[in-house]
Amino acid sequence: MSSHSQATCDRGESHVNPGTPLLRDVDEWSPSGDNGYEHQASTASAVKPPSIICCLFVLFKWEIITAMLTKAASDLLQFCNPLLLRSLIRFTEDPYRPPWEGILLAVTMFTTSELSSLMQSHYFYLMYRVGTRVQTCLTAAVYRKVRAW
Repeated sequence: MSSHSQATCDRGESHVNPGTPLLRDVDEWSPSGDNGYEHQASTASAVKPPSIICCLFVLFKWEIITAMLTKAASDLLQFCNPLLLRSLIRFTEDPYRPPWEGILLAVTMFTTSELSSLMQSHYFYLMYRVGTRVQTCLTAAVYRKVRAW
């Protein structure tokens, strides 16, 4: 430990900005009741550091959940296409199956592809909106912090 930081610890002065009390070091020393100094690791570890990810998730949870469900549905529809293609190939191998089954399989393949594409586009739209809102919130928080100085 350098002599400057040792002197700071010996005097009991904090090198932390008073505007951010939750961002203190775990190894910070403070004066105790008697004339010595005691280590405050137990109280510092009890304070959970703030998490910006948790705050942003709570703020935008319904938009994120909606986007996740949309993406899951899109992925499921993309997975259905190979299964439908296998059924269409089996249809062409059997000459006794009615033509309406082949038409139904082809229309279903087209519909699932289109729905999957639309849902994926909607997912990207939702996530772009969430990203823009997160960027706006973080920018406003930074400007508010700078303005408070």
